[in-house]
Amino acid sequence: VSLDWMRGDAARAVGRATETVRRCQGTVALASALCFLAEQQHHLGNLAEAERSYERALAEQRRLNADNPDQASSLRGLARVHLSRGNPAAAEVRFRRALELRRAA
Repeated sequence: VSLDWMRGDAARAVGRATETVRRCQGTVALASALCFLAEQQHHLGNLAEAERSYERALAEQRRLNADNPDQASSLRGLARVHLSRGNPAAAEVRFRRALELRRAA
């Protein structure tokens, strides 16, 4: 969680995370920036946006390496979004895949 979020300025935290994603386009840091943005969006309650950001992060991680262990963090975040949406079955699938990736690492 960013300092902006801890200070109670969620909108600023999302704005900064969005700017970080913009600056990271075309770099290996893009997936991490997208995960951070997704976390901020989730905290703010923007579940559809958070889901899209996590999916983009996963796509980038898979592009870099199909079995990238960093996918586990994105999958856990995506699972939490599904739980927030009241979809525990979808969350379980993502949690299980995250666990598989961690165990294989």
